[in-house]
Amino acid sequence: MAVETTTITISLLTDGVSYIPTQVTSTTVGELREELGLTGQIILSQEDAADVIAADVTTLNDGMRLSHVPQSMKGGEE
Repeated sequence: MAVETTTITISLLTDGVSYIPTQVTSTTVGELREELGLTGQIILSQEDAADVIAADVTTLNDGMRLSHVPQSMKGGEE
């Protein structure tokens, strides 16, 4: 019996400039990390609320806006 794979499209910000429509088969943030080889933080961008750090168990939905902050990047003043 074949396993059906569902593809969703998320908007992913990885370069700090623009969100790119990205097709993935992942169903959670943890799977997304593995699929795309992402390290660091994944931020869930919400239109009507503050952005939050997404846990690896966060379920992905079609059309979600996510930002990737690599471990090598640091914000704020030094």
